[in-house]
Amino acid sequence: MITNALKCWRIVLAGWLFGWFCKVQFYLPYLFKTVWEAPVRSEFFPGIFMNNAVSALFFVLPFFCFIGFYTHKIMVMRCCGWVMLISSVVMNLHLNTYNDATFVTSFWVSLWILWMVEAMRKGHRHLIQHACLLAQLIVALIFLGGWVGKLTSEYLTGDVIYYIFYVQTTASFLGFLVQGAGPLTQKVFFGIIAKFIIGGELLLAANFLFPFTVSFYLGVALIPLLIFFSTWRILSVISGLLGLLVGCYVLQRNLNEQFA
Repeated sequence: MITNALKCWRIVLAGWLFGWFCKVQFYLPYLFKTVWEAPVRSEFFPGIFMNNAVSALFFVLPFFCFIGFYTHKIMVMRCCGWVMLISSVVMNLHLNTYNDATFVTSFWVSLWILWMVEAMRKGHRHLIQHACLLAQLIVALIFLGGWVGKLTSEYLTGDVIYYIFYVQTTASFLGFLVQGAGPLTQKVFFGIIAKFIIGGELLLAANFLFPFTVSFYLGVALIPLLIFFSTWRILSVISGLLGLLVGCYVLQRNLNEQFA
């Protein structure tokens, strides 16, 4: 049981770390150069959460959590969890990074990681059921927020998708798909894509209503499509969620194989 739980924990850790560092090409120059050359100030934020050194420090601090792949010691794993949680809290509250949803997801997934460490330490008898349910609830929470935020006329018509993922960025597959199409065709296409994204996020927000295996297949089917129809940059937000689903699926499958 503990061996399988450790494997699950490391899979979730991998998803968390990938999401945190996958935009390192942006964040390193931003946090270590840009914000120092052109600092932003706001009366709303306390001084510590406007300090550029703080955001830079807590962005790189989770790098030390890679040690989690090479240890089975509960104390080290607990320290990794706390580093990830505290770093997520700081980045959510800091002026330089508060508007990136990456750190919202990392916060909730790091809570699961800490809970899993304590559940393994105590030998929780219902560890698998609770681990899977908590993973489903975190996935639901994140996608519910995204779904509610998209219930606007501008998004439903596809205008938001068009301007964000076609006009303003080249890091999207959508621009390639509509290249050479007329304005009316583009409007219809982006309207359909917008409704697909809203529908997909609603299903993911309701995933906890299904058995975990259904939630897993739903997630691995819909999440790559959401990336395809938007931008690879949302990997920073959802790779931790994918890690949760894959890790808990491996945990559950190994248990079923033991009793098969």
